[in-house]
Amino acid sequence: MVFIYVGAIILVIGLKYLVWPAKRTDAMVAYKSYLASTNAAAYAYAQQQARNAHLAIGGGTVLLGIFIHWLHWDNFFIIWLFLSVLITVSIFAYVETKLKKFLIKRHELPRDYVDPDENLAYRQHHQVKGLRDRLK
Repeated sequence: MVFIYVGAIILVIGLKYLVWPAKRTDAMVAYKSYLASTNAAAYAYAQQQARNAHLAIGGGTVLLGIFIHWLHWDNFFIIWLFLSVLITVSIFAYVETKLKKFLIKRHELPRDYVDPDENLAYRQHHQVKGLRDRLK
């Protein structure tokens, strides 16, 4: 039942984006991020991709919830709750990835943008000297 409720909420948000799309950046319910606020074209593209992602993932989540309920697997509540959070986060990861590719293709990616994936890949680990190392 968790997936049915979470999917229905995501689907309602997607339908809101479909029926009443956000025209301005100061809209109450809109997809807002650093990359989406770079220019008007990026903002419009982010709204379009957020709408598509919410509709697809919300509909798929509702269908998955109906299937889980049909199989009588509702007792695994903690697993479904954890997975519903991952599904929700995947919407934002999908939209940000599409938006980054859109801005790179148009050569409009901000100079101060730090890619989270690359930042973690190049993190250097150095050994910290503790008290025992200093006393030797």
